[in-house]
Amino acid sequence: MSAISSPTSTELREGRITLPGCEMRYLEAGDGPALLHLHGSGGLRWDQQKAMLAERFRVIAPEAPGFGGSALPDGVHSLADLAGALAEMISQLAGGRAHVLGTSFGGRVATWLALLHPVRG
Repeated sequence: MSAISSPTSTELREGRITLPGCEMRYLEAGDGPALLHLHGSGGLRWDQQKAMLAERFRVIAPEAPGFGGSALPDGVHSLADLAGALAEMISQLAGGRAHVLGTSFGGRVATWLALLHPVRG
């Protein structure tokens, strides 16, 4: 009996999601508990850290509005607005709950997310 070949759970996937006030591009890989990984001011990059986390988590790495392939929208004017959009992303992609990890700029956004939407993260 031969095994059927399938993509590994850590295979990188790209997606887009429409949220209130914006559309965001995101990268994801892995299975397991959802982990929202928020990038710093240098923008979204898939790196060794995210790849290692994807071995234990479903890593969802959104590209914040105004960075790379995510347009700067009319509906997101502050970090609090961005936190609201990310809370909706967690609802749509992760069933309403996710671990949250942010570096640099992403850490500031994660703080707003924790303050304004504590049930999500």
